[in-house]
Amino acid sequence: MNTEDPKRRFSPRVSNYQKYRPNYPKEVIKEFLNYLPKKKRSVVADIGSGTGIFTKRLLDQGMKVYGVEPNDDMRRAAEDFLKNYPNFHSVKGSAEKTTLPDESVDVVTAAQAFHWFNPEPTLKEFQRILRPEGMVAFVWNERDLEADDFMKEYNQILLDFCPKYKNSPHLHITKDQILDFIEEITLDEFHFSNEQEFDQSGFIGRVLSSSYTPLPRTPEYVPFITALNELFDKHQQNGKVHISYNTNMYLGHVHLHF
Repeated sequence: MNTEDPKRRFSPRVSNYQKYRPNYPKEVIKEFLNYLPKKKRSVVADIGSGTGIFTKRLLDQGMKVYGVEPNDDMRRAAEDFLKNYPNFHSVKGSAEKTTLPDESVDVVTAAQAFHWFNPEPTLKEFQRILRPEGMVAFVWNERDLEADDFMKEYNQILLDFCPKYKNSPHLHITKDQILDFIEEITLDEFHFSNEQEFDQSGFIGRVLSSSYTPLPRTPEYVPFITALNELFDKHQQNGKVHISYNTNMYLGHVHLHF
């Protein structure tokens, strides 16, 4: 679905990603649990599990979770973050090749990751590892670009300084795009509001956790940071700004025939 390699793209950003990326509203987990069969505790493959933000939400519900992550740095960060969860199993793998056994999981989740997947091999892999009546859950936090002047100006800075941003594959994922991606699926959709509050250093860290932003020692970095600091100074209230999100979740079942 995207030509850039996420196995390497996030490596320089792992620390900021783990510290500053948003969590997911409690309502997401509530709706997710309502979808699950009540008769048993589910085994989950969290694909593209990254540093373990959504994985922890699943583990806190007592689920057994395989965190499947291709990026070595992010996977190691998750292993440290989740080291006290005996039900967490770290797996070096990808959506297209999880390395999990046939019919080994009840649920496949992908939080902030679906847009990196290659459609045809991913569908086949999901069909292979899911048990009968297997469920999928795709979740995103998407910035609410029109929430207020701060969010609008923040978005404009990204457009001005980040050439990769405009074509970033995660922007505005819709139900129809998922159905185009995986035809053998039925989906229900849920939408929630989410927000983060940051001081100045936290705001900069949050922005730099995104893979399309300039890295230090690149020509764009200093003017980019200057613009972000000016934005913060303009809109801060009591030393804080708020980033608004729409959290979107798509739940459904993959048909297991080819």
